[in-house]
Amino acid sequence: NYYWNIDACFVSLDSSGYVGKTIPSKLLSAMTFSKPVIAVIHGDGKKILEESKGALFSSNSVKDIAYAINKMSKMDKEKLEE
Repeated sequence: NYYWNIDACFVSLDSSGYVGKTIPSKLLSAMTFSKPVIAVIHGDGKKILEESKGALFSSNSVKDIAYAINKMSKMDKEKLEE
């Protein structure tokens, strides 16, 4: 129910170590429900999002994350669905 009622997902993953190079399950869930993603991610997860063109990427800083959230919140519904 949760995923049907959201406009976008936030996916972050620590870039250090092996885990930072994996594909997190929260990314798979977002993609299963065709939701756009605000991402702080590296490795294979980032590659998948780049290929799908379904994400806005951000650095780890609060200012950059807030900017990405604000940018996505101003997108019209058609752009989000794209």
